[in-house]
Amino acid sequence: LPEMRSAETAAFREQFGRSLFAKRSFPDVTIRWEQIAIDAHACVLARSLVFEKMLQSSMTEGSTRVIQVDDFAADVVEGFLELLYTGT
Repeated sequence: LPEMRSAETAAFREQFGRSLFAKRSFPDVTIRWEQIAIDAHACVLARSLVFEKMLQSSMTEGSTRVIQVDDFAADVVEGFLELLYTGT
């Protein structure tokens, strides 16, 4: 039974993350790259230590809540965001 609950919990977390990723309701951060801007949630981005430090610090990202990503292609950024939101 505990194994089943664990599987149900994992499925719920993934579904919840996918819903957040798809809807982007109540965002508090914007990620920009190339000519694209996408809304996100700081609490989800904080799963990445780099994003967490950026948003906690007195760096520009912490005060403007805009993260500029110039080092990666759009598909890489989108894939990383999906991983942060869903864990998969």
